[in-house]
Amino acid sequence: MLETAFIPTLGQAASAEAGGLAYWLSVAFWAGVGAVLLGALGFVGALRGSVLRRGPLRELELSAADLVVGFGSVGLVYAGKWPGAPAGLQQASSLGLLLGAGFFVVKAALSEAGVRRAGLVPRRPVRDLWVSAVGLVFGVGLTFATLVLVNAAATAAGYPSPEVNHELLQELRESPSAQRVLGIALAAVVVAPLLEELVFRGMLQTWLLQLWGRRRRWLTVVTAAALFAGVHVGLVSWHGLPGLFVLGLVLGWLYEKTGSLLPAVLVHAGFNAVNIGYVLLVPGP
Repeated sequence: MLETAFIPTLGQAASAEAGGLAYWLSVAFWAGVGAVLLGALGFVGALRGSVLRRGPLRELELSAADLVVGFGSVGLVYAGKWPGAPAGLQQASSLGLLLGAGFFVVKAALSEAGVRRAGLVPRRPVRDLWVSAVGLVFGVGLTFATLVLVNAAATAAGYPSPEVNHELLQELRESPSAQRVLGIALAAVVVAPLLEELVFRGMLQTWLLQLWGRRRRWLTVVTAAALFAGVHVGLVSWHGLPGLFVLGLVLGWLYEKTGSLLPAVLVHAGFNAVNIGYVLLVPGP
């Protein structure tokens, strides 16, 4: 859960030495923001319900007990994420994430639809990799563009956002030892994207899709994205939550459109990797 890291400002770009790494990264970042804002106009067309209604339908055999276990595991994840939660609940939160992910995999494997229909095994691997590459550029750019706009609005209102908007990334910036970098990278680029996408996209969106039907597919995407952003309350400042919601929309759209979890997992992992890389490569003030 290392979303929402460092947002370079125009002042930092201007003050960096010409030709320096920080300067060119900042220039590339702001160029990407402008390009993505223009490209976002095309994304508006993808919000039409007819676009997602043509996506593959996932039909798992869900009972009332399945829904209790599934949504109960999500509630357990939330229980330990809120500020001030005791240590026991924080540990239970991680258990809830594992429980939800494992339950979805087992349920898919035992159902008639199988793991391929649930998106756990790519139906078209080459297409999924191509979609992941495009989704990474678009998803990361759109998320950071949202963060920049929120940060600008907050600063104008007298509420400047922190330089590094995640507690683990702040630890990484303060003590970038090889052991810490390896541990955080493993957790953020491998473990967290896999588990979170299994729970918030795989389990939640599949559950909601079966409950609400194909005509309300965008409602399932929006609901899962909101829950995904909300579970980060306490881990990031409020400035980062709109960006995480936008990221969740992109990840949910990828899952519904392709029927595969692979693009969502890879884009999520890539987004976290970009955050880590920026914190390591660009020195703080």
